[in-house]
Amino acid sequence: MRRCCCEFCPLPPSRQSGACIQHHPRLPTPPKTSQDQAQLMATGHVPSSSDIRTDDDIRTNDDIRTDDDTAYLYAFADDSIPPLKVHQDPSGSKWSAGIGATVWDSALVAVNYFERLASEGRLPPCHRIVEIGAGTGLLGLALATVIAHSPASAPLDDSTRSHPPSQRQLVLTDKAGTIPLLNHNLTLALARDSALAKVFRISTEVLEWSDPSVSDGPVARLAPDLVLIADCVHWPELFTPLIATLEAISSHETLIVLAYERRNFDVEVEFFAQLGKKFSFAHVPEDSQGYDYRSEDIYLFTCRKRI
Repeated sequence: MRRCCCEFCPLPPSRQSGACIQHHPRLPTPPKTSQDQAQLMATGHVPSSSDIRTDDDIRTNDDIRTDDDTAYLYAFADDSIPPLKVHQDPSGSKWSAGIGATVWDSALVAVNYFERLASEGRLPPCHRIVEIGAGTGLLGLALATVIAHSPASAPLDDSTRSHPPSQRQLVLTDKAGTIPLLNHNLTLALARDSALAKVFRISTEVLEWSDPSVSDGPVARLAPDLVLIADCVHWPELFTPLIATLEAISSHETLIVLAYERRNFDVEVEFFAQLGKKFSFAHVPEDSQGYDYRSEDIYLFTCRKRI
């Protein structure tokens, strides 16, 4: 494993697999020779400085990590959408939210994938969204932000109050210890972007994967049409509870988008073996993912419950 070369990277050395794409997204590769450059110029695909996201595009001076807090600013590909700011707590000194209090790279890959789908008019049904193991809430909040700024979104104004209350809902779920951080980031997002509250009803909910009452709980009753999971395939002892939770809260119409970073595949393959018994799933090829954030170690899957 290589260490990330970014001095502001919040990841511990053991988690820094290659260059950290939080701060070093995949950038256009400049042509190697003058002949290559001439050929690319003829086709209009020469990378320029405007094609490259720098640290200045992603972070501002007050967003750089301090001893007890890290604020992460996600800049959307569509410049008309205001950046999303979430707080992290990788040291656990402020929120004590555990490993979930960090923006992991797989969440960025998933967000960028949805940005591409939105730009191409190919977003799946997103009326009732649940994020599992939400951590900082970046993935769910970012997707809601993209939808809220989409021309096709219907604001929840007086003309739409007659619609069922389940329309345009987002529920961010995690363990009880992570909920205070999720609530903080939700409040921050709503304050920074008024469009969110006009389009979405957003809430947080404790969801313990090992809780046998999940199937009767509020998340299952929501009947989500989209479930989000980013970087939750860590511990073998949680593979079965996680899959049971997915089974409990989803129907055959529910689309599950799972972002997964490969770390110890000899162990992690068991999760997918178990998942395949209950769900059919397909890999999203790299060339179908987002344009800005990709990694050879991060995979996206779409899943549906088997009939």
